[in-house]
Amino acid sequence: MLAEPPDRLRDKVRQKEGRDVDRTAAIVDSQSMRAAANIPGSTTGWDGGKRVGGRKRHLVVDCLGVLITSVVDAGWS
Repeated sequence: MLAEPPDRLRDKVRQKEGRDVDRTAAIVDSQSMRAAANIPGSTTGWDGGKRVGGRKRHLVVDCLGVLITSVVDAGWS
């Protein structure tokens, strides 16, 4: 059995909750993550506001909390 693409699964969840499959709103958030000591400095950044060295992950979810997309970024400062 083949797994369904994430978009189709997300649509099924939205329909089950009585929502339209077309999203009209999204929530964007980011989180700074400390990098382990063995991670090269060229693949990490610095969050001056939180004073954390490492990587930052960004998540976009719909109003039900279902993941739309995610990005991990090392080039921030």
